[in-house]
Amino acid sequence: MLPLRPAVVARCLLVAGLAAVAPVPVAAQSLHTTAIRIELGPQAPIVSFEVVNPGTQDTMVHVRPVVWEQPGGEDRLTPSDRLVVSPPIFDLAPQGRQLVRVGLATPASGEVEQAFRLLIDEVPDRVKPVPGQIRTVVRISVPVFVLPNRPPAPRLAAGPMRAGALSLRNQGNTHVRVDWIVLRDRHGAELGRHKVFVYLLPGAERVVQVPIAPGREQAVAVVAMETDAGPLTSELR
Repeated sequence: MLPLRPAVVARCLLVAGLAAVAPVPVAAQSLHTTAIRIELGPQAPIVSFEVVNPGTQDTMVHVRPVVWEQPGGEDRLTPSDRLVVSPPIFDLAPQGRQLVRVGLATPASGEVEQAFRLLIDEVPDRVKPVPGQIRTVVRISVPVFVLPNRPPAPRLAAGPMRAGALSLRNQGNTHVRVDWIVLRDRHGAELGRHKVFVYLLPGAERVVQVPIAPGREQAVAVVAMETDAGPLTSELR
């Protein structure tokens, strides 16, 4: 089985040959969820959220958990039975809402955070075509983190950096989402700033592109990062 690839919202067009026909209206997105990110642990072994159908048609929804890993700096998703979802499949009427619960199949354990995603899919066979419109099938991917049994210790190491490609390594025991990267010289002067949105799971290494003016890259000594764990700083290695 080929590994699944994550997407925050992935859409599969149901109408083929679009390049050869004139543009037609696209139906509004027919699914969303109240969950942005889910954390599970001893204090919260079960979490509830809602899936909402704001559209005008009935739809069927399938919710399934997958393990989230980052071998070689690439996201990889594989089916998992370590999380339990209830209900995993359900119908949603127009303007309908469904409460969904997700929990651990076994008690949380381990010193390193575990990462999963919930894939929330519209079932294609239940999406009825509307004449004159392109109807899309929605996938929503929600991060799920199982907290470690020791205090979180986020730590990122930066470097090397070559031609604007900066390597980041997560040496902590929890994920880190990097939102901003600021490059500084050894005196603290800012050399470049770049907005990113990248997750690094524990032990993962990824390369991000950080544009910098020609001739200034050699002066970079410190990488400051704004993350969901707060400000983090690393000397460039």
